Amino acid sequence: MTRIVIGRFWAPPLFRLQSPLERALNIVAPPLVWGLLCGLLSGVNRSAYLVGLALSISGAFGAGRQQLGAGAGAIRGAIAGTIFGAFVLAGHALAGGGSMLLHPESLQVVFTATIAATFAAGGGWSRRRAEERAGAGRPLAAVHGVAGTEG
Repeated sequence: MTRIVIGRFWAPPLFRLQSPLERALNIVAPPLVWGLLCGLLSGVNRSAYLVGLALSISGAFGAGRQQLGAGAGAIRGAIAGTIFGAFVLAGHALAGGGSMLLHPESLQVVFTATIAATFAAGGGWSRRRAEERAGAGRPLAAVHGVAGTEG
């Protein structure tokens, strides 16, 4: 995988340039696994559950950094946040449940999708802004000299 540096910051490869398998794994596996873990923690330790939720925000922002713009980041975040929220519920059910989640439980999925979309949009916005600053508005291919990498 090529390491891309925009200005002073490392940037993950653009989502659209990944293979279909990489995209599928990238969009499904992290929120599924992390959501399940957070859901299991919700039935065991409230503090660990809340720390897991807080850490998931950095994951949403990072996922947004794979996008070129706030709109694409928001879409990516909404999809991943929906998966994350659904698996928080699944993990919570597996752990025996408690009253830590939002009620009705469907609000948990709406809440996580909204928060993830917001932070992923921020990541996409920051990626576009960094690329525009680094390349003085030129496409990524011109900045990095790599054909086919324009966002």
